[in-house]
Amino acid sequence: MATVSTPSGALLGASTRQIAAFKGIPYAAPPFGPNRFLPPRPVQPWQGVRDALGYGATAPKAPYPAPADQLLPEVDIGRTAAPSPRAPARCRSTTAAGSPATASSASPSTIASARRDVSSSARGDTANLGR
Repeated sequence: MATVSTPSGALLGASTRQIAAFKGIPYAAPPFGPNRFLPPRPVQPWQGVRDALGYGATAPKAPYPAPADQLLPEVDIGRTAAPSPRAPARCRSTTAAGSPATASSASPSTIASARRDVSSSARGDTANLGR
């Protein structure tokens, strides 16, 4: 075990072969209540030694409960032109042969069209999907 002192308080981390690891250290106050929709606020100092042996909570991820699952489809434009199979059909890209589009099979115009569709869908503008 390793301990370090910070301006916010002391942390307890793990030490293996002279390498210390401190995980889940808060860098800002939680964005809830009066901090919601505001720039990050400084973390509140703590008393005693804070456990930094594991990572903290993460942002919510799919699958979402209904009806949020219909409002927040899993769309992965970054790796392929085709979103995950859980996405609604209007967000799926296919090749001319009807097979799922991938980054290697999709043309730049197809990828740009898919990005426009996702942006339109996110704004609620469904009139121009697929154009």
